[in-house]
Amino acid sequence: MQHLPTFKDKVKQYPEHATMALLNYPILMTADILAYKASAVPVGIDQEPHLEVAREIARRMNQIMVLISQNQNDSKQKENMFPH
Repeated sequence: MQHLPTFKDKVKQYPEHATMALLNYPILMTADILAYKASAVPVGIDQEPHLEVAREIARRMNQIMVLISQNQNDSKQKENMFPH
């Protein structure tokens, strides 16, 4: 998250206030977008990099969920292969 222009600007302006909250903001924004299944997210120009981070997080989460789902299906099939 340190590569985001918004973070860099805030750190330059207020170096003593560079906290984890500032670093985690894009992640919290992503959580809000995904939790409410938003189809449109109104953001300003300064928030566009955060939206790109949100897209990347969503892509990675979807990839992980597909792998988890596949693994669960594989174990269920193995369980069904052998009678109890």
